[in-house]
Amino acid sequence: PLAALDESPRSGLALGLREIQRSVGGTFVHVCHNLEEALDVADRIAIIADGAIVQVGTPEEILYRPNCLFVARFTRTRNLLSGCARPGQGGAVVALDGGGVLPSTANTSGKVVASVRPERVRVRTHDGSPGSELRGRLVRVCGKPGHVEVEVDIGAKVVAYLGHGEAKSLPALGASVALDIAPEDVCLHTDSPDSSRACET
Repeated sequence: PLAALDESPRSGLALGLREIQRSVGGTFVHVCHNLEEALDVADRIAIIADGAIVQVGTPEEILYRPNCLFVARFTRTRNLLSGCARPGQGGAVVALDGGGVLPSTANTSGKVVASVRPERVRVRTHDGSPGSELRGRLVRVCGKPGHVEVEVDIGAKVVAYLGHGEAKSLPALGASVALDIAPEDVCLHTDSPDSSRACET
């Protein structure tokens, strides 16, 4: 019902539909191709690919716990990092193809693609202290209306969304920084083209 509308009226009408649904107390089925629209109106979202439902969940589950690469890409998860997963403490440890190690609470092994939402990545000045966090070089800082988009080269590019206040403490471009990513924010997917291959030792 909201197709072909500009952003401002679309967002307002989406909230209106939500209010109508709550006042009626019934179930509405709303079909769309727009992620923001789905997040505005839905209590539960079903993602369909090739005519089949691939995941059903709350908006938070769809965004932060995608069950396959298709859902991760559809929800615009910017960080898709290939690597090799091995069992670790409390889950798996992924040795990334570009270098670095990424722990996850997922239990899987072999070739994987790790997906991480950019708003779940924290960036801080690398102080040289030992630890398991990823380290890289700050290569891009771009201000957006609601956040600052930061790109760090760790061998692969990792994107972080920071608040404007957080971004004020960033060092100059080219500086060494550390990335803090909680293991529970790392989803592992084995549905990549080479997922059946064993990891090289």
